[in-house]
Amino acid sequence: MEVRTFDLTVPVTRAFRMIWTTVGVGWIICGFVNLAGNAILGAVQIVLGIGFLGLSGPLKGVNRFIVTLSDTNLDIRTGLFRHRKIQWTSVSRINIELMKLEFVLAKGRNIKIHFTALSYNDNQIIKPQIIEAVTAFAEAKGVPVQDGRSG
Repeated sequence: MEVRTFDLTVPVTRAFRMIWTTVGVGWIICGFVNLAGNAILGAVQIVLGIGFLGLSGPLKGVNRFIVTLSDTNLDIRTGLFRHRKIQWTSVSRINIELMKLEFVLAKGRNIKIHFTALSYNDNQIIKPQIIEAVTAFAEAKGVPVQDGRSG
């Protein structure tokens, strides 16, 4: 089967990043203003401002959620640094529910993909594609799929 990749990332809006950057610049300005009167307070405010500015760049990847299905494994990337690769042989069952998809593992924590963060349109388009692809891969690997959506 071919490799299938699904990007369920909910983007951080440009306005939110602008607000975050503005707050960082504001902290730096307040820090320089307060530096003469209270050096410790000014230094803390400057450090906070630099921290805000430093985090405004990687803020785009905070809501990242990428699922990749291949013949050998299931690859899930969430957030900035979380990356989980699971072999199909360790998946004992897949549960399909109304707003989530759960991979039950033989050992370790189960993996859940929640569809609640998606918009209504994305939920109507992307969710069936993911469920169809996961079901096809699971059937090819002999993993049972339990569909709990019908009641």
